[in-house]
Amino acid sequence: MKQLKTQIICASAAVLLFGFTGQSTGSAVKSESVRNGSTETEQEWTFAAFGQNVVTDENHIGYSVSEDGSVTVWNLNKKSKLVSASTDGLSFYYTAVPARQNFTLTATVSVDSWTFTNGQEGFGLMAADRVGKNGDSTAFWNNSYMACGTRVDYYYDAKKDSATSDKTDTKISMKLGLGAQEKTGVTTENLPLLEANDVIAVNTAFSSTMYSLETSCASLGKGTYNLFGNEISGTAVGTVSDPITEVTLRIEKNNTGYFVSYLDADNQLLSIKKFYEPEALSQLDPDYVYVGFFAARTVTATFRDIEFRITDPADDAPSEKRPTEYTKLSSDVVSAPHSNTDHYEFQFLSNADGILNVTDSAENRLISEQPVTANQTLCSVIKLFEGENRFRIHFIPDEQFHPEGKDYRTLTSYEPVDIEHTVTYAVISDAETIHVSPNGTADADGTPEAPIDIYTAVKYAQPGQAIALADGTYHLSKPVIINRGINGTPDQPIRMTAENGRAVFDFGGQCAGFLLAGDYWYLSGIDCTGSADGEKGIQVSGNHITLEDIRTYQNGYTDLQISTYRGTDDKALWPSYILVHNCTSFGNADVGYENADGFAAKITSDVGIVFDGCISYNNADDGFDLYAKVEKGSIPPVTIQNCVAFDNGIGLDGTDEGNGNGFKLGGESLPEAIS
Repeated sequence: MKQLKTQIICASAAVLLFGFTGQSTGSAVKSESVRNGSTETEQEWTFAAFGQNVVTDENHIGYSVSEDGSVTVWNLNKKSKLVSASTDGLSFYYTAVPARQNFTLTATVSVDSWTFTNGQEGFGLMAADRVGKNGDSTAFWNNSYMACGTRVDYYYDAKKDSATSDKTDTKISMKLGLGAQEKTGVTTENLPLLEANDVIAVNTAFSSTMYSLETSCASLGKGTYNLFGNEISGTAVGTVSDPITEVTLRIEKNNTGYFVSYLDADNQLLSIKKFYEPEALSQLDPDYVYVGFFAARTVTATFRDIEFRITDPADDAPSEKRPTEYTKLSSDVVSAPHSNTDHYEFQFLSNADGILNVTDSAENRLISEQPVTANQTLCSVIKLFEGENRFRIHFIPDEQFHPEGKDYRTLTSYEPVDIEHTVTYAVISDAETIHVSPNGTADADGTPEAPIDIYTAVKYAQPGQAIALADGTYHLSKPVIINRGINGTPDQPIRMTAENGRAVFDFGGQCAGFLLAGDYWYLSGIDCTGSADGEKGIQVSGNHITLEDIRTYQNGYTDLQISTYRGTDDKALWPSYILVHNCTSFGNADVGYENADGFAAKITSDVGIVFDGCISYNNADDGFDLYAKVEKGSIPPVTIQNCVAFDNGIGLDGTDEGNGNGFKLGGESLPEAIS
């Protein structure tokens, strides 16, 4: 075997510095440790592709070591992926470091090629406490730190010119950005529960967080961007004008914990994320930490100028004191600012524990000394009067509250919060039918002669009323939202139907389409088209809803999806008892040809979901998608009957677009959900 070494720098007697010996084929590559110029031991490097949906085909996964000591790793399978909230599937070229030792791994990474799908592509450096068997395609749990190029979402504080945890600031979505990822919480005790997809264990024990290492796109404002070049398809969303193809990354373990860094071409620090958990990767294997290079989902990456050092902790820098981490207090009314009934379901949500009081304009206390639990929606029914109802919300955070129960985390302020909230309760008319047209206006009375606009109609239609849509095309620039609380009743559902012909809602690629979060609605004779890339055509998040003779086509994401309204909603708020009858979905495609299904009831759909007599074809992704995620658990059975799916994954023009399952059942090793 020919010996190839990386750059050698001076090592003290307490430091082992590794160079690489390599070969282009074989199961392992060995390195030679150097200590004061004398050979001590050999360090073995090996390869494994493991995790959900990996394949063993050498055309899709593998590695090579070049004469110059660089290492190329690839994973060209579109199914394996980096998943921020659960487990990954990737190719990993790595070595085992004794857990009692510290280490530093630095490399310049060249992104040779990749194909844009949905931001689950990735590459970088990783340290983990457990590695799967090569070719094992089941879900694989471990603890890890990554210095990675992958999907990175962050919020940006322009005044401080830095990323922030404040979710009210500008959100920047990087389809491929640079980040430091931490996945922790897996132990030998809870591993069997995680492997059994125990939802409580997944959500209480396991933690996954991504932090941005690079924020150059923040100056461009809110949006979706891509930092990296050499993308093959040319469809990556928001690619910057001068994309980068090379970055220098570092991951190290020291007496403080694990540090993840982004460096410039001269190895000078650009940014660093410090994780103050030195024992985080000693949970599943107390003897070794596994360190190396990875690629996932369509990526080929080459790692060169590799420097790898192992250091005795006794000769390393002493541990740093963990600084206080601050979280901005977030408190808001999340119920709609309008109501179609005098019984208004007031909803309040905060990221802190505390006490809530609500008074009306006459200083009558409507909610008194009500305890609030962090990240749980408080609901209370308030009586409204017709017209504007003004409320004052007074929230007092608990001074003893620490986010996530961590003593080192604290709120930026524990001062009381006052919010002014106005709810408009209105009745359009007492008529049985409200008439709507493409040219309707908000101040009209909803008669055939003076039709109202669609946005006003869905705010104030009463239980038992019908919304009659004039045929024609409605050119819309903002979503049509039927908010939670805008409900019919079991005996008096609200019906919205086209009068003569069809009502076509065309969103012109500008926004999401139709969101239906109210209960007891019936819709028919409607077309929905032209939602923006990454935005659904129709999302159904309410209960007891029937959609009949609906056509959804050429939208920028899943056409008709049944899932929860907000990510913070618990299972009690998942949509249920939805009938999708004789509906058609076709020609939907996102830019990455990855997520645009025809019909979907996935991740957060509840009981009573039925697709009957539906046709799904020529969608970029799946015809019918019943995917489930481990952090949410299995979804209840979905009934699919008398339905047809064909040519999914193939565009209307015959081009190969995506994965194209006709019927995708289950997901992430969870049981199938079809009946």
